Amino acid sequence: MSEKLNWPFKIWLRLAVLQMGLAPETFWSMDVVDWLTLCKKGESKGLSLADFEALQKQFPDKEVMHDRSK
Repeated sequence: MSEKLNWPFKIWLRLAVLQMGLAPETFWSMDVVDWLTLCKKGESKGLSLADFEALQKQFPDKEVMHDRSK
């Protein structure tokens, strides 16, 4: 017996657009797991500046040359 899940997509969409400033297209392109992660409170606040700078040094951006003749 499968139970039908009642997902509150209308409420989530309003929250995403009105409170978070996301475009509707951005909301609809997100996975549910990503959305639920975004909405969690009290979780990790992300990288500190020091950790971010350490990652930048370890994995520097590579310059990409684009062929603009096409």
